[in-house]
Amino acid sequence: MNKQDTEAQIGIEIQSFLQGLGISLNLVQPLPSDASARRYYRLADKGRMLMQEVPGSKDFNQYLIVAEHLFRLGFSVPQVFAVDHSNNLALIEDFGDMTYTRAFAKGHSESDLYALAIDTILALHAHSEATDVNLPEYDEPLLMEELTVFSQWFAPYVQPNIDVAEFEQRFLSFWQAPIKSVSGISDALVLRDFHVDNLMLLEGRSDIKACGLLDFQDAVLGCAQYDLVSILQDARRDLPEGLEETLLTQYLTHRPELDTSLFMKRYWILAAQRHARIAGVFIRLMKRDGKDNYLAFMPRVLKQLKTALNRAGFVELESFLQAELGEWWQWLPATELTSTTGDHNV
Repeated sequence: MNKQDTEAQIGIEIQSFLQGLGISLNLVQPLPSDASARRYYRLADKGRMLMQEVPGSKDFNQYLIVAEHLFRLGFSVPQVFAVDHSNNLALIEDFGDMTYTRAFAKGHSESDLYALAIDTILALHAHSEATDVNLPEYDEPLLMEELTVFSQWFAPYVQPNIDVAEFEQRFLSFWQAPIKSVSGISDALVLRDFHVDNLMLLEGRSDIKACGLLDFQDAVLGCAQYDLVSILQDARRDLPEGLEETLLTQYLTHRPELDTSLFMKRYWILAAQRHARIAGVFIRLMKRDGKDNYLAFMPRVLKQLKTALNRAGFVELESFLQAELGEWWQWLPATELTSTTGDHNV
């Protein structure tokens, strides 16, 4: 990419930041964006990249806080080389392209890489200083607020004539006691987006250092089970038969002090909460942001949600959802939903 093309794609703030570091614009290559508004620009030297957070976002400072903390604890996160706080810009280490997703596609062992991810989580949960960081708690208000994305986006998409306010009030009432049972627990640093697209296989590093961590700016202090749900019940891909149970056993074997029954009860409650939130987020991405590619994952997410509701014992909530939304777990493409339930303005 020549200098003129680059200048047309990046703002004056980025140009000024890079030039101040002695970096030529000819070396900069914008990368495709994902579900977030954050942008990345790769430098041609392959060792560094530029991260740009949207103006006014609190995520930028959170990213820097968590990155510094995890780096100090000895985990593989991108090293931060330079920062422009006024414009939410950071020059960071480039981990390359070998996400877990790409590693699996190239034939790397699923069981080995997932076991490495669990070892990484175990090391994080075992570290005595992991929770010694100023981060929000994954408390009851936040967990309940996240569930509203289901009632405000998913429910009216499936049933466009639904009274959203009334549905939400009743929907949330079923969650109050279960959510209370998993809130107020801050025994772990929870990365929240611990899944295959945010994990990197880093060549030349050994043990847990080979597992690179990305996209951790939403980290909170909360239940240890949450990141296990993120990786073992991923919206993006199915695990081989029996691997979830094997990896949970791996984790629990290394945590003999835990009450296994209580641990698994909380695991399934948080699984249900996460899947409900994600179902709503995918609809919001489509309706509000025009990003419909995540709908390809919706059948899996709804199957995961139905399973988690059953395993967590949400009998009354399951009955309520079926009465209000019908067979909501039987996902149909937008065109079929429109033809059967009315105009969704998609």
